[in-house]
Amino acid sequence: LGERFGGVFKDVRGRGLMVGAEVGEDAGALVALCREQGLLINTAGGHTLRFVPPLIISDADVDEACERLALALDTFTKSRT
Repeated sequence: LGERFGGVFKDVRGRGLMVGAEVGEDAGALVALCREQGLLINTAGGHTLRFVPPLIISDADVDEACERLALALDTFTKSRT
């Protein structure tokens, strides 16, 4: 998704399943768009998305979350132009 939506993510860091993706703008707007897609994430500070899935998450759940995130990112990037 970082390559597909180039420029949105400034940094991605984390440990294990806990991942923070820094965006260059207000992460709250992207969180709201994710919520509209049925993906619940939150922020860590003003510019970082926080992903903390359950330890028993399946590959299929990760794929679905990525699809929903991609839909939100598509709307987010279109609203920036």
